[in-house]
Amino acid sequence: GALERRAPKQALHDLLCTVSGYDSAHVIDAYPNAPRPTVPFLSVNYRSHQTEAMAEVGKPIINADGTVTTRQVKVRRTCYCEVQIIGSDADALSLIIDKLFLPTSQGVMMAADFSVYDTDAVQDISGVVNKATYEKRAYADLRVRYTSLLTDDITDIHEVDIGSIVGDLAEDTVTITGG
Repeated sequence: GALERRAPKQALHDLLCTVSGYDSAHVIDAYPNAPRPTVPFLSVNYRSHQTEAMAEVGKPIINADGTVTTRQVKVRRTCYCEVQIIGSDADALSLIIDKLFLPTSQGVMMAADFSVYDTDAVQDISGVVNKATYEKRAYADLRVRYTSLLTDDITDIHEVDIGSIVGDLAEDTVTITGG
């Protein structure tokens, strides 16, 4: 099936802008050789995604002609994100993370169907960069829950021969219709 919604990257990006007070250009996705904005800024690395539970199968989707060929399936997932602050210290990152747990932030996350539900301790990783410049820096891992929405093709079973499954114990063919 087709993936309709993925990790809430844009919603988390927007929320980090709000709680940090940084503009959109100062909250960036981490990737090698990414252009660096002026300091301070946040860098977010979406490291891994894991399925949490079995899929929840939704109602069939009725096509314009009245046929049903697909249904929506919800898959609950966890994303592990590393957030770094560059050009500021661990206290600044701790404050930003604390603001993620304020009721206002929780309401924003609920409306966007995701949740930052846990964090690791903020680590100060300040040090010399490029053998010349001391740079303040800190990071912490966030755990984010979200729901992926998938579209699944519906396959109907129209007939099952019980005799072929249980041998001589069944004499009849059972027909299952619908779908």
